[in-house]
Amino acid sequence: MLTDWVAAVLRGDPDAAERLGFQPSTEFFEAADRHGVLLLVGRMLRDAKWTDAIPCELREALSSRARCDQSVELVRREELRRVVDALHCAGISSIVFKGAALAYTHYEFPHLRPRLDTDLLVAPDDRLRAREVLESIGYTPANVVARDALFAEAMFSRQGIGTVHHVLDLHWRVISRPLFREVLPLDEIRSSVVTVPALGPAARTLDPVHALLLACIHPVAHHHSDWPLIWMYDVALLADCLTAAGWLRFRQLATARHVSFICKQAFELVARHLGERAWLRDSGVLAIPDQRRYEEPSAAYLEGRQSARSDLLLDLNASRGLVGKSRLLLAHAFPDLKYMRAQYSTSGWLALTSAYIRRLAGACVQLARSS
Repeated sequence: MLTDWVAAVLRGDPDAAERLGFQPSTEFFEAADRHGVLLLVGRMLRDAKWTDAIPCELREALSSRARCDQSVELVRREELRRVVDALHCAGISSIVFKGAALAYTHYEFPHLRPRLDTDLLVAPDDRLRAREVLESIGYTPANVVARDALFAEAMFSRQGIGTVHHVLDLHWRVISRPLFREVLPLDEIRSSVVTVPALGPAARTLDPVHALLLACIHPVAHHHSDWPLIWMYDVALLADCLTAAGWLRFRQLATARHVSFICKQAFELVARHLGERAWLRDSGVLAIPDQRRYEEPSAAYLEGRQSARSDLLLDLNASRGLVGKSRLLLAHAFPDLKYMRAQYSTSGWLALTSAYIRRLAGACVQLARSS
């Protein structure tokens, strides 16, 4: 498989690199790009002096891509500094997290960690003021359902220099899905944030333990256990930096938040693709008993079921009490008026009623097909 080939090059397998010289390598590089590790692969080949194995045209294309991504990174870095400073000046404390933060804290060069958007976390009470600040500096909000029962985030975008497009994902909870919302509470995160000097004096991000816990559960909670290689590489870099005290805290957190089996599965997956390193033994996570699969509700998300019906059932089961379940169902069935007016280009009550009916009918058909 192409994924296995890309992973083998990433972990420094010379036989995998030699294959580039006598097997068609265009598909290899396309796969590496899809997995977000194209420039990491290029750097690995260069550092190991294996670039001679790459056909000349692909070697030139890789160099061109690296130069382009370095330029884009410089633009994005300055923009992110501007955003963080604007929020700070408005008295809003923000936390940069996920890929955008890891690019500056754990990667040798930030352009080696590609991203589609930048994730920012603010307190729930600050989200409306944060929206006003972002709009005041040129960002436009996307039309998304404004229901807390469904989403704890909102997307904003702004056209940058040339073809660079800036996309921000503003969160007021780290994870939106009901079962995982309290895994990383904001007060706990804030008490242990670390600085990100490259993004300015006001920039903060998750400490390594919380960042690693998030890196393990995010693909499961929001992406049906789909793991591109770049997310595995994130886990490996974060894990490489933890001390014995850090590992103890990580295991305690994973157990207390009932996500220890997810973490164990994530570590095994990363080791299988990127190779076993010292941190895998030091972590103690592999000693977590398989019995946790049946004791932790979060393990149900590992099945990777990709149907609207199964997702709804999981979220319903995780919602607290009758009120929580009712709010979730009503949020799905009746999105806010602003969203409906923009989504269906309607204004009058009759047209809005028709739009809600069409939405409900479509949802019923989708649920029936996915059952």
